[in-house]
Amino acid sequence: MKSIPALADWNSLLDATSHADSIVRCDSARLLGELGDPRAVPALTSMLERDAHTSKITAVYALGAIGDRKAVPVLRRIADDPGVFRFPAMHYHDMIRLAAAMELARWNEPSGITIVSDLLRMSRLPALFELSQAILSSPHTEAMKRLLDYVSLPYLLSYHHDRTASSHYFLARALAYFQEPAARKQLVSYLSHFSRYVRPEAASSLLAQDASKVNLCLVASQAKRERTPFARIRFARILHEHGVGDATAVLTRGLKNKDSFVRATAIDAAAACRISTLAPAVIALLTDADFYVRICAAEAMENLAPQQADGLLAPLLKDSHPRVAVQAAKSRLACARIWEQK
Repeated sequence: MKSIPALADWNSLLDATSHADSIVRCDSARLLGELGDPRAVPALTSMLERDAHTSKITAVYALGAIGDRKAVPVLRRIADDPGVFRFPAMHYHDMIRLAAAMELARWNEPSGITIVSDLLRMSRLPALFELSQAILSSPHTEAMKRLLDYVSLPYLLSYHHDRTASSHYFLARALAYFQEPAARKQLVSYLSHFSRYVRPEAASSLLAQDASKVNLCLVASQAKRERTPFARIRFARILHEHGVGDATAVLTRGLKNKDSFVRATAIDAAAACRISTLAPAVIALLTDADFYVRICAAEAMENLAPQQADGLLAPLLKDSHPRVAVQAAKSRLACARIWEQK
């Protein structure tokens, strides 16, 4: 039987799917998907039916992560009509439709692909390009084949002419799934890209392709040249995860950085690398002045201090920022599950 605190945490997550703030709804849906509990399906399908904002795409992903086929009918309806405004030069409408079709295809349910066939007749679809990494990382079911054929290597590489850093970021992520020399060549060139977001993403994809000594040396060499704190942290994390070097010193500096985004990035890296010696510094940031830093610190408890999470996160359940409270509730539930399984 669920304890009263756990039930309260669960109910707060469910309630947040109908919060007035679309970003809070977005967060709650994503976090429910991470928990993977089928009891969330009614709240998530209800969110899809009534939410008129593009944040509903996170409910699509959450239903896919949970994997309960009771969601099939509503995902079909969303693939047909996502229920959001369609503006010129805005592709969120198409992205929600495609995301619903993709989740159905992951379950080898072909109806979603049939429903979005009008979109798949387009030769260049920005929404599908942005979903390319999610498609390529999905199970290669028969129903997924149409989407996989669309995001071919030549199609993806055609975006390297785009001027926006976001296009290069999405391309760098997708190229991890191709072993061809052309993909590697593009990733190597991206190691010196002007964007601090593209460079580490390229490093991560290059090592996902092949964590050879040559590639590790390329990434380590770029890491030494990095000047932006964000990129230094990301490179330290990537190399640490591949057994090269110790990220502790770089992350320690990041946790003390004046820039709140850098502190948040360092928290995420400390949690991903599971560097337990950094737990006290991360715990101290649970009371940081920046709400996003508090969110990241709360989530980090799942990896760094699950045994302490119940008490540490209790004050954040009443945080002035609703996104912090939602994250605290989810992390308490996740940490309780960790200890139940031990």
